[in-house]
Amino acid sequence: MLKKRQQRTEKLDNNSILDQIERVIRWDNEFRLAFIKCNHPAQQEMLRRSLLERLSDQRILEIPLEKSIVSLLDEIGLPWNLNQPPVAVCVYGLENSLREQGEHSPVLGRLNHERDLLRQSIPAALLIWLPDFALDYVARGAPDFWAWRSGVYEFQTDSALWQMESIAAFSDHDAVSLDSLSWEDKQKEIVRLEELLRTSQALTRQDNQVKQTNCRLLSQLGFLYDSLGKQGEALDRYQQSLKLARAIGDRAEEGMTLNNLSQIYRARGDYETALRYLEESLAIQRAIGDRAGEGATLNNLSQIYQARGDYETAQRYLEESLAISRAIGDRAGLCATLFNMGHVYLQKDEHQQALACWVATYRIAKEVGYAEVLAALENLAKQLGGSGLEDWERLSQQMASGE
Repeated sequence: MLKKRQQRTEKLDNNSILDQIERVIRWDNEFRLAFIKCNHPAQQEMLRRSLLERLSDQRILEIPLEKSIVSLLDEIGLPWNLNQPPVAVCVYGLENSLREQGEHSPVLGRLNHERDLLRQSIPAALLIWLPDFALDYVARGAPDFWAWRSGVYEFQTDSALWQMESIAAFSDHDAVSLDSLSWEDKQKEIVRLEELLRTSQALTRQDNQVKQTNCRLLSQLGFLYDSLGKQGEALDRYQQSLKLARAIGDRAEEGMTLNNLSQIYRARGDYETALRYLEESLAIQRAIGDRAGEGATLNNLSQIYQARGDYETAQRYLEESLAISRAIGDRAGLCATLFNMGHVYLQKDEHQQALACWVATYRIAKEVGYAEVLAALENLAKQLGGSGLEDWERLSQQMASGE
């Protein structure tokens, strides 16, 4: 019953806002500027249709902007009919022109510059539909144009839609596929996740489910920023995720985030901080029975000791990690551990054992189709004076015949 009551209240609120927008449109035939905040494309489409039904007796000009633009005046001027002028112009998709440069986007500079021309050219209500983040950009990037607004009409952010969009973002990529994205696609994914994070602030209920989703958004952002070499941004997102995970008692997320933080400090050469985070992570993963996480953390611990030249300790951690990966059937974990173990053996001048580890890695990666692992093995073969994957195939066959 409680959920139904909330849905009814939201519907009434939306109708009230639609009433206000309708009054703005019917008010007179002079220029009026209004912004409509709506964070979800699906919700926007539903509300758009409702508004048009209410205004079926009026002429409305709709301007959908699917690509980035420079001049809103030019976009409106092309379809404008002087003989049958509309009472309102509805603009959708202006956020597509703001994502790359934010408040410094050229279209915002033009809006400030052309605001008088817009007022003279459009004797009608100008309604610009935008999500939260884009409204902030307009307010900062076109302050003079923004000052002309008669109002900002805010539709309540739909928490169910936000959760669905967030889940879709997580489902589209795992860590391996995220890492293999191009630089441009990683930037797009960052924009997508940052928008979801920004939208969550508008949710009326900040329950544990929302906070848990935000943890994952922040962790994924940290991973993407780190993969682009933006360690400062990565650290910030990971620290936010860690704070949130601890606040809601999400031990699994806390352990994973500590592990991720350690990798940034390891890359910076701050091994003491990296070790501290890894040891905290390992304790949590053992306490909650996260075997896959434990295996990954042991693997990462080995890399710290390898970097310090303590190969015996590094190998011990790798052997523990290997045993866990075999026990739980984690083939990706097996590949990572065997690959790293090969490097430890190489450092110890135990070349045959190193080759055996890399051949085992090759066999698993080939069977499962781990493209990233195969690419790493190809590069390794060339570093060792070979030609590529064919070297591992040949070695694999030789070892198989000798077994």
